[in-house]
Amino acid sequence: MTATDFELFWDRSLLVYSLPAAYLLDLLVGDPRGWPHPVRAMGWLVSRGERWLRRVTRAGRAAGLLLVACVLVATAVTVAATLWSAAQFGPRVRFAAEVLLIGFGLASRSLASETMRVVRAAERSDLIAARRELALIVGRDTESLGSEETHQACIETVAENTTDAVVAPILFTALAGPLGLWLFKAASTMDSMLGHRDERFARFGWAAARLDDVLNFVPARITFLLMPLAALVVGARPLAAWRIGWRDGRKHASPNAGVAEATMAGALGVQLGGPGSYGGVWVDRPLLGDRVRPATADLVRRAIRVMLVTSCLTLGLAEAVLWAASDRQRSSQFEPGETCHEIDETTARVVGRARLRLILRDPSARRASGGQLGRRGACVARTHSVRAERLVVVARDVGRRSSAGGRGASAGAGGAHGRL
Repeated sequence: MTATDFELFWDRSLLVYSLPAAYLLDLLVGDPRGWPHPVRAMGWLVSRGERWLRRVTRAGRAAGLLLVACVLVATAVTVAATLWSAAQFGPRVRFAAEVLLIGFGLASRSLASETMRVVRAAERSDLIAARRELALIVGRDTESLGSEETHQACIETVAENTTDAVVAPILFTALAGPLGLWLFKAASTMDSMLGHRDERFARFGWAAARLDDVLNFVPARITFLLMPLAALVVGARPLAAWRIGWRDGRKHASPNAGVAEATMAGALGVQLGGPGSYGGVWVDRPLLGDRVRPATADLVRRAIRVMLVTSCLTLGLAEAVLWAASDRQRSSQFEPGETCHEIDETTARVVGRARLRLILRDPSARRASGGQLGRRGACVARTHSVRAERLVVVARDVGRRSSAGGRGASAGAGGAHGRL
């Protein structure tokens, strides 16, 4: 696979625009209940794979590792096939497919809306409904939780998912495009379904849990750095967020979840963690933070605002990295002394400036032009689709052009464009 082929699945110059577009799509639409979603398909695949492996194997670590590998391969093939198929219909369809793939993988709006369902039910003094809604977004048993414990659980899930569902997906998108995003989502989904410490999953879910720990290690630490800044923006306690996050983040059994939860606890002045029931088993969790005030509905709303601002800061960080990377990508594709300004105005008018986004030298484009390009004058303007036959060939040979005149140059460029 050439570098040009690889850019079909990870195009930094395209991600600069598709990532913020997908982020806005997630904020506007989210994940409405009842709509089809790729994560549900992943959950079905993991569930079926688990049942089959338990029938034919001893369901140990090797079987769990096999399931993880199969799900990751299936995810990669599906995403790659989707992007390749979309590219066959042109750059606009390719861009729309990338925005949809990334948008489906982000969860800021869903996390906020699902948490607010619990809060609104609790504010109506309908604890039964609040516990029922809470059970959909947390792993603990909710049947016996009181009002403050319900609000505490909401803050915990918002904090933990700030890393899992908000910061990490944005970072993996910037790092490796939609393919990287959905490989991370597959790992996260498997961890949520298999990565438990009970007797059933202690060995079978080991690979899924360890993979999720590795993938979330850096995003959790970036969350620790960005969340106090978000707390400053929303009027919370930024210094306490850093202090408590550093002090208590390592107390949690998870190497990553405790970092975000402790930082959020410091930002809001609440105490999170403590003993709780999970699947009927009583678990004695460490306490995170200092109890300055009880957990309330207002503090849950503030936690959601902290999460949303953290997501904006993460997006800004990712965009800065993508802009810098795409600039280096463009500059590395010129020979010494070449610049974008060397493309003549006539060719720019024929091809369209919006399509002259990435200029590079490519032997396949020289062959596609029918040999009309000079050795030093071959430039290619790529239109988001990286197949050689879809490249817009721009003939620019300085010596030839100066002798042939502008009219011949325009005809040459038009001819190359017309063959697409």
